[in-house]
Amino acid sequence: MALYHTKEALRACEVVPEGTVVTVKEPFYHMEDDGRYVLRVDHPSDMVVLGQSHKLYPEQWRDREETQMTALDWKLEGDKAFDRDEYPEAHRW
Repeated sequence: MALYHTKEALRACEVVPEGTVVTVKEPFYHMEDDGRYVLRVDHPSDMVVLGQSHKLYPEQWRDREETQMTALDWKLEGDKAFDRDEYPEAHRW
């Protein structure tokens, strides 16, 4: 997958951390210069990170512990990520 129009300073794992479940709005195939086809997403807003409570998140992938978290637990996790300057991760919480 190729995600266009993101900040060059961000590493791939900061945009989409490993293990993240996403859905893509309006994806299309694009041929790269070397002849390979990639799934292209033109803008980060076309990619939606699905939280475990989202109705499109597959039931068999859900982590029971995370779904039992309280609002305060979620806030504290977000605060920890923010303190580590991991802003996309902080936004996820």
